[in-house]
Amino acid sequence: MRILSFILIVAGLLFSQSGAGYKIEPVFDYTHTDTTIVDEERNRALDLTIYIPFRQHGERIFPVIIFSPDPICGDIDYEYLFETWAKAGIITVVVFHPGNAEDLEREVNTVKYVQALERTSEYVNRPNDIKFLLKELFWNRIECIRGLADIRKTGAAGHSLGTHTALSLAGQYFSVRDSTYVLKDKMIKAVLGMSGQGPDSFGLTRSSWDEVSTPAMLMFGTSDRGVGIHSKADRRWAYEHITSDDKFFVSISGATKCVFSGVEKRGFRKIIKDPRHHQWIKAITTAYWKYIFKDDEFSLNYLKSGEIEKLSYKECKIDFPGKTDE
Repeated sequence: MRILSFILIVAGLLFSQSGAGYKIEPVFDYTHTDTTIVDEERNRALDLTIYIPFRQHGERIFPVIIFSPDPICGDIDYEYLFETWAKAGIITVVVFHPGNAEDLEREVNTVKYVQALERTSEYVNRPNDIKFLLKELFWNRIECIRGLADIRKTGAAGHSLGTHTALSLAGQYFSVRDSTYVLKDKMIKAVLGMSGQGPDSFGLTRSSWDEVSTPAMLMFGTSDRGVGIHSKADRRWAYEHITSDDKFFVSISGATKCVFSGVEKRGFRKIIKDPRHHQWIKAITTAYWKYIFKDDEFSLNYLKSGEIEKLSYKECKIDFPGKTDE
């Protein structure tokens, strides 16, 4: 059985150049740099790592993705993804939010983790970090991407708690200590959330996504047991209630929350990963951004063609409005 599984994995990787039936064209060279911006009103310093494509192939300005990571992850844990997006001609700004107490970063007890987030007001602080960053972007005050960012094409993305942050900027509302927050920002034109939350968690209710009309892609592993995720219905809840017709739900069979990052351990437990998963994630997310920001018909056709289901033997699936089961 193990030999058969290994053969299927190798076959999937070799089937196409990308391992997922999607090829990036044109391919941009890129660089990355670190910088810090300071929100003096809130006394918050934001460390940023920015992946920047070079001006090539006739492109002078580029779409921008603001990425909010899982608190236990660094940018190197998502490097496979940011490099892929940069090669596709997209700037990625990775935000390292302050206030990550060491016990929060290491915490593996879900109840204590959620309590720490609420105690430090991170549900509210992190979306406001992005809103401040968007202002700096709008006024062209981030030197390393000055003149390179197309502010008409700005998206928010995140993993785990970062999904809560990204979706809050798209209109998801939530409550903290009897106060309700709506932190939508009109600069955000699309969102991508990986391993997000279900209802009745993180201050979310069952109607928290009813006002989200922004294009969205949500991704989960079928073995994800994150905050507020107890069933398949919980994983799909936000997707089902987002009102946009431009939405996608991606599921990866057997994958957990950790599949989207490069984290090797959770506590003392080593994380076992399928090497195909990152190939699928790179292809699907890149096709999504190219469709959204570059109106790339090839990428949209890829997302809706069922190609990834065929290559993955239906271990990876993409749902969207109007899709019919074969």
